[in-house]
Amino acid sequence: GRADNLSIRWEGKILIPSAGKYTFRIVSDDGQRRWVDDKKLIDAWGTPSTQMAAADLDAGLHDIKIEYQQISGSGSIRMTWSGPGFDDKPLKVDSLRVVPWQTRKAAADPAAEKK
Repeated sequence: GRADNLSIRWEGKILIPSAGKYTFRIVSDDGQRRWVDDKKLIDAWGTPSTQMAAADLDAGLHDIKIEYQQISGSGSIRMTWSGPGFDDKPLKVDSLRVVPWQTRKAAADPAAEKK
């Protein structure tokens, strides 16, 4: 059967190719939230919508977190971005990096590393 009333969280790193202003856009059915470097850029929980937000970022890796909410009916989420030297394009996996679970756990609890 179809899955309703669920949420998904993606966490990792995004590779910013050069310093400048980056605009992130998400189209989703139903809700969405997005953070870059722990700064909430988009909060549209429970609302099918297109949301855009911009951030000034230095070149290099930055934390990114995306949450998606599916309430009922069909579900979808699509993310695009633009920045210095490129127009709005899909955010593809070649710009994302996975952070291993153990690394995230240690960063959240430094005492855990000493055990």
